[in-house]
Amino acid sequence: MKKHFSFQQKVLLLLVLLMNLPFLLTGYMAKSLMETTIMREKDAKLLAFTHILDARLDSGGYEAILRRHGAENASREKKIAVLNEELRGITDDVASSAPGLGIGYYSKDIDAILTYGPSSSFEQAVGLVIPPDHPGRIVMDTNKEMIRSGTMVRGDILNAMHPIVRDNKVIGYIWANELTTDVMTQLRDMVRNLFLAMLLCFVLTVSLLVAMSRRTVRDVDRIIRGVRSMRFDLGHRIENMGGELGEVASSINTMAEDIDKATQESGRAMAVLQSVLGNVDATVFVCDPATKHLVYVNEYLRDLLAAKGVQIEDQSLCYEVLYGQTEPCTFCIHRQLYEPDGTPKLTPMRREIHIPILGRDFLVTDRLITWHDGRLLHMEMGTDITERNALEAAEAANLAQRDFLSRMSHELRTPMNGVLGMTHLAMQANPPPTQLKYLKKIQSSASLLLGIINDILDFSRIEAGRITMEKAPFELPVLVENIRELILPRTQEQHLDFNITLDDSVPRYAVGDELRLSQVLLNILGNAAKFTSRGSISLHMSATPLLSGNVRLRCTVEDTGIGMTEEQQARLFKPFSQADISTSRKFGGTGLGLSISKALVELMGGTILVVSKQGQGSLFTFDVELVPLDELPITRSELSRQWEHARYDGLRFLVVEDNSLNQEIAVAILGELGARVDVAENGEEGLRAFMHEDYDLILMDVRMPIMDGMEATRRIRASGKHDAATVPIVAMTANAMNEDRVASKEAGMNGHVAKPIDLNELKSTLFKLLNTN
Repeated sequence: MKKHFSFQQKVLLLLVLLMNLPFLLTGYMAKSLMETTIMREKDAKLLAFTHILDARLDSGGYEAILRRHGAENASREKKIAVLNEELRGITDDVASSAPGLGIGYYSKDIDAILTYGPSSSFEQAVGLVIPPDHPGRIVMDTNKEMIRSGTMVRGDILNAMHPIVRDNKVIGYIWANELTTDVMTQLRDMVRNLFLAMLLCFVLTVSLLVAMSRRTVRDVDRIIRGVRSMRFDLGHRIENMGGELGEVASSINTMAEDIDKATQESGRAMAVLQSVLGNVDATVFVCDPATKHLVYVNEYLRDLLAAKGVQIEDQSLCYEVLYGQTEPCTFCIHRQLYEPDGTPKLTPMRREIHIPILGRDFLVTDRLITWHDGRLLHMEMGTDITERNALEAAEAANLAQRDFLSRMSHELRTPMNGVLGMTHLAMQANPPPTQLKYLKKIQSSASLLLGIINDILDFSRIEAGRITMEKAPFELPVLVENIRELILPRTQEQHLDFNITLDDSVPRYAVGDELRLSQVLLNILGNAAKFTSRGSISLHMSATPLLSGNVRLRCTVEDTGIGMTEEQQARLFKPFSQADISTSRKFGGTGLGLSISKALVELMGGTILVVSKQGQGSLFTFDVELVPLDELPITRSELSRQWEHARYDGLRFLVVEDNSLNQEIAVAILGELGARVDVAENGEEGLRAFMHEDYDLILMDVRMPIMDGMEATRRIRASGKHDAATVPIVAMTANAMNEDRVASKEAGMNGHVAKPIDLNELKSTLFKLLNTN
């Protein structure tokens, strides 16, 4: 009769088998580890004995001992006897320190065993010659320690051998050995004790396991029977039991109850889902692609259609309800939801559509879903994006406005280059005093117009988010002195007191955007001078250290001018805004200066405030964050003085410029600096001139007919001419925005000079590129 094991018996048998495996593996690994450890300890111990004998041998070796006894020329037997007598005591002394130890000296020159201790056991070995294949000969030949086991002079031994070296010469070797049988006996005793201990642990563990697992296995068996019953009846429960398995059984019973409840809840959830779809602020409809009938339309879409007088009935057609068509739409999305071979697409499709009957734009998601009756239907969910599209259109209009301002600024800078350039050249021609007076007024008016153009350009860059702050070292007292020199003539004309004070807390050197800080100060001080007819203007600077190590520079500008009302102050920093219309008529200006100043201060990590009272003056305060320095990393003051007087006699420049007036100005200015100048009217002519002549520098306009400056520069760099990669190319263009500078650099240009040409900027750029005194 076939015997069947119960679940409990199967588990106990499996546990015993599983426990045998780790015990066997542990025993085998322990045995291997013990053997390895014992053998390493034996090796190290035997080598240590050889080192002791080596240390106790005379530093002069065997020869020194023979000389001391006058036996250096004696016979072989006499030498062996002398050395044995001298070294036997040492050998016996070391050999007595460990039972079973054999140890001694061997001479390479005499080729004989000199001592073998303990001498009481191995005296007969003295004078013997080791065989040619003895490992000791390898030790003496290679001058390397060796440990070998095998049959040697003493018998089957574990032998450690150490070469004896005196005066860089191997004179023999020392050995220390133990019988292999002694080593193996020690090892067997330790392994036997280990396995006895492991066997005892195994028996105790199995006994405890069997005793402890009977109840556990019985409870597991109950749980298994209970779970099998639940497969057919969720109302069945596992009987109660104690311990952790009781908690498991309780959890399974609870899970069965939860599943039963979930089944009941699923019906209610479907009703809730339909309610959600009916009330969500999104259009949802389900359509049959085969018949075009609307199967489901949520309340949100129904309400939108009802507001337009469209009612949805049974068997309503999607193209009639949504698009007012009498035939299926030619742009129907249904066919795009299937592959060409008719296979349904599983991934949803997203698109923007306009529903004419609603007059609104939607971002919709279309997908195929399986309906409760098994049909494959098309579901579309849409989000109203009409307001978002309107906002994007408004932003596009703003961008177009900013781009228009930028283009207009560019177009104005080109003729301004002619006005200022020709005025400069006329003033250099020693005109009569009356004409010089007129020329200065032209220059002043043109500079004012250029300032307005620059304000428009800065405003468009700030609005477009294209302005970046530099971080370069500069000297604050020098910046302030430059400001004073620019503002002082205007205050002197109006007989105003102009005072500047720097607090001791202000660092002498700092890292920040020197140009933009100067721009803000000049704007505020310029306004103070413009709106103050009597009294004084003052600038005060102080600094506060921050935890980051930076400093917050505070600048305060106070005047005794016309002041402002609270209403005027509220719109003061808005673009194209002034105190009132009468202010614009009387004092002029675009109303951009303070708006730009506010934006620049905020980009430098600060804020700007104003306190004013009509008829009593104004107080402007702003702060920026700077990095203080102990000294400038480069002697900029020395460098700045060099380019002012630099000349370029004997150098040859090429000007590539399509505007004849700008050509004339560039040739005249460069000629004043001593250079010879050739002119090309477009990029193609400039490339041709470069290929035929060698130039020390090229000034390249950007916008030109036939071939622009960017393309001409790229072709010059790729031409392969000997100086194609080294000739300096400077963009000389009315494209003055930062992205224009980046584009010219990417094209291969080395510098950028904006029109109207600033003579100091041009001189500085030439000096930097040509490094000429």
